[in-house]
Amino acid sequence: MRPRQLDEYIGQAQVKENLAILLAAANGRHEAADHVLLYGPPGLGKTTLARALANEVGKGVQIVAGSVVEDPSVLLRLLTGLKDRDVLFVDEIHALPKRVIEALYEAMEDRRISVTVKHGSVTRALGILLPRFTLVAATTEIGRLPEAGVSRFPIREHLVEYGLDDLAAIVTRAAVRGGVAIDAEAARKVASVSRGTARHAIGLVRRLRNEVISGDRDRIDLRAVEAGLAAAGIDGDGLNALERRALEVLRGHGRPMGVSRWAAASKMQVATLRTLCEPELVRLGLVCVTSRGRMAEGSGRAQLRAVAREAHSYADLAGADLTGFVCRDRGRSAAS
Repeated sequence: MRPRQLDEYIGQAQVKENLAILLAAANGRHEAADHVLLYGPPGLGKTTLARALANEVGKGVQIVAGSVVEDPSVLLRLLTGLKDRDVLFVDEIHALPKRVIEALYEAMEDRRISVTVKHGSVTRALGILLPRFTLVAATTEIGRLPEAGVSRFPIREHLVEYGLDDLAAIVTRAAVRGGVAIDAEAARKVASVSRGTARHAIGLVRRLRNEVISGDRDRIDLRAVEAGLAAAGIDGDGLNALERRALEVLRGHGRPMGVSRWAAASKMQVATLRTLCEPELVRLGLVCVTSRGRMAEGSGRAQLRAVAREAHSYADLAGADLTGFVCRDRGRSAAS
């Protein structure tokens, strides 16, 4: 399913262009490419880009999650296991402990890593020279990385959500590589509910492929997509049952709600609400975050009209308390 080269990678055109320039310069000098930091929401293909970078250089790639590198000794084993001009990909680099990140600074800048050796009562610090390597790091929370860490990446690229055309192309390719054909109209329908991410699109294709093959067919058409989405409980906006329930609770309340109260009314844990429901509802503009809590889009306008009626005219709103009517995710007030 994964593209092996940059020119096979669909979407993120500016990022690909910048990386192609980086690789051309590195290959022309026969040097390791500069270290690269990829950041953006999950599911946009950061791991795939890291693999493509390694393939373009013609070298190996080591992939590790930041959460499993708990000690500098783990980092030492990873770095010393690299060969000349290899790529080390660290996913969710913000999860690295502070002492590991500090050890990584030295490796990035000087191609050295210090180890402490104790012999009897004597303790000595030794520096181990590392092969030329490229660190490709990815994070969904760049704000959690210290500035000293971010500044050590000469190349910093922001991955954005995919457009409908790019997602439809990803869907089509995933279907063909999965052994089934897909109609153009069906591909665009899948793309429209894929939340702007390649990961979600490919996951839906795999589900639809299984259903089509189990029915002894070899093509995904619009009817198959609609039946598959209905079976998965996904509506026309791409919302699942949990998200619809949470949205209905907010709409029924009509006023801002705190997260804990919203979760209780939706009959789910706070962590479930914040992780599985809120991000997509906010992304679609169906829910906005205010200083008073979460509010369904449109509720703010109704509440504002009620304040206006009490003030007798909109001119009197200058003196009204409108705290909490700003939807931070859209950068505008509910009045607009």
